[in-house]
Amino acid sequence: MKKIYVFGNGNLSWKKFNQFYIEPLKDFDLSECEFMMGDFCGVDTLMMEYLKDKS
Repeated sequence: MKKIYVFGNGNLSWKKFNQFYIEPLKDFDLSECEFMMGDFCGVDTLMMEYLKDKS
């Protein structure tokens, strides 16, 4: 299982989040990945919402 640590700026637009975080993940089978992140407002919460929609 791949482990992916997600972190970044708390002040990020959805467009930039998609460009820098979601686009690179398209090469991975998300069912084979384990994500680690905090609960800080910004990248962390955007990634939680993205992954919630994928499960």
